[in-house]
Amino acid sequence: MQVNYYFRAKFCFVRAFHIPLSLFFLLSTVFSFAQKKTATVSGKIVDEAENRIAGVSITILGQQRGIFSSDSGTFVLNVPVDRAFALLFSHSGYKTVQQNFLLNEGEEERIT
Repeated sequence: MQVNYYFRAKFCFVRAFHIPLSLFFLLSTVFSFAQKKTATVSGKIVDEAENRIAGVSITILGQQRGIFSSDSGTFVLNVPVDRAFALLFSHSGYKTVQQNFLLNEGEEERIT
């Protein structure tokens, strides 16, 4: 005795989402290449006696973007590439310092 089973679905989940899902993955890879290129500036902030200074405000001049140094006085900041920019270092009780940079894509600058 031979039994044949036939299944015919009116709605197939895999087929219904195959094209939109494929387009999503294709576009997500395209947009990942369109991200802004950055370089990295990192460093350790110390005073004249080589004591680490925590909580120093580090901002890119002309932008509202910035960070604070960690408890150990260190920081890492992604910055724009292929154009000049300045970082402002400020902390209460200390003089504000401006340092100018020009970094190329993928470069890393370490300052102390």
